[in-house]
Amino acid sequence: MSQVLELSVRKRLYYSLGTMVLLITILVLAILLFVSFGPGASWPRGITGIILSFFSFSLIWLSLINNKSVFSTWTGIIAGMTTWMVIGEISHQFGFAVIEAEEGIVLLIFISAITAMLWSKKQLSWGFQVFTASFLLNWWGHAILLPQLFLAERFDASFFYLTYTIAGALCLAGFAALLFHIIRKPADKMQLIYYGLWLYALLVTGIEGVTRITEQTFGH
Repeated sequence: MSQVLELSVRKRLYYSLGTMVLLITILVLAILLFVSFGPGASWPRGITGIILSFFSFSLIWLSLINNKSVFSTWTGIIAGMTTWMVIGEISHQFGFAVIEAEEGIVLLIFISAITAMLWSKKQLSWGFQVFTASFLLNWWGHAILLPQLFLAERFDASFFYLTYTIAGALCLAGFAALLFHIIRKPADKMQLIYYGLWLYALLVTGIEGVTRITEQTFGH
C-alpha cells in the first residue's frame, strides 16, 4: 500500500497519460504504414502481417506468466495491439473476414462474454487479462461506431449519424471520468499503465466519433 501512496498525482498522470500517448503513437505509425501499402494484398503487407503475428504470439506466450507486474502488463497491451493489427487491419486485405464493422458484431459479443466469464472466475493470468482487454478494446472501438454508419447508409437514416456523434461524446466523457479517477485515487504503476490503455481507447474512439476524421480520411 505504501508503494501506491508514494505516487504523486503528477506521477500518476505521467504513467497513465504516457502510456496513452505511446499507444496513440503506435496506432498512428501503424495506420501510416498500412496506408503506404495501398489497397489489397501485397508482399510488403503480407510480410508485415507474418512478422506481427510471430511478435504477437511471442508476447501472448509471455503474458501467460501468472504474475502481476509492469512487464506482464506491457506484454499484454502490446500483444493486444499487434494482434488487432493482424486480424482487424491486415488479414481482410487477403480475403479473410472483415470483423471490425457489423460483420463481426456477433463474434465480438460471444468472445467478450466468454472472456468476461473466465475473467470473473479468475481463470486468466493478469498479463493475459490485459491482452484480451487490449485486443477487445481495439475491436469494440470500431464496433461501437462503424455499424452505425452501415445502418445510416443501408436505411438512409441520418439519425445514426447523430448517434455516432453521441457515442463519441460518451467515450470522451468516459475518458474525463477515468482521468478524474486517476487523479483522485492512489494506484500503482501496473494499474496506471492499464488505465492508460483505457484512456487510449476512450480518447481515440471519442475523437473519431465526434470528428469522423479517420472514417472520412481512410474510409474506416
